[in-house]
Amino acid sequence: MDETIFIAEAKKGDKTAFEKLVFKYQQKVYNYALRMTGDPTLSEDICQEALIKAYRSITSFRGDSSFSTWLYRIVYNTCHDYWRKEGGASGMKIYSSEDDVDEVKSDLSDTALRLFYDRLRQEEIQDWISKLITQLSPEFRAILILRDIQGFSYQEIAEIVDASIGTVKSRLNRARNQLRAILSGNF
Repeated sequence: MDETIFIAEAKKGDKTAFEKLVFKYQQKVYNYALRMTGDPTLSEDICQEALIKAYRSITSFRGDSSFSTWLYRIVYNTCHDYWRKEGGASGMKIYSSEDDVDEVKSDLSDTALRLFYDRLRQEEIQDWISKLITQLSPEFRAILILRDIQGFSYQEIAEIVDASIGTVKSRLNRARNQLRAILSGNF
């Protein structure tokens, strides 16, 4: 079924239609919130709050942008509301996962073990990059995640963060420069 039909039905109060819209985007929205906060529990709370806001304001969705852009805007604003309430980004936690490698090792063949270690290395690199990204200011972090990780266009990002395309490009450039400085230890 077409997304526009779900939107129209959700606007009429159809909870099932809204749930289907949410289901389509929930993992991407959660991943965005997780990259913004670095904390799985906080990310879940932010997503839950953002989805409640989206449900309550679905009738205000005009369709000027895509539904996903509108939803990301709500998540972006919810993250910023949290940071303002908590006194800035310093209240965020950095998330790092720990795997029980010994337990997994005993159950895997050599090929599976090699694949497991390759994936673990990739996850470690992703965790490391995520930790580096959390060192950026929230406005730079948001744009870097939306563009380089989530793959949004400059226009979509401009709509999500309520800024001009030039501002988005400028912030993205500054975010990448800050990330380079962090990588080189000069930040």
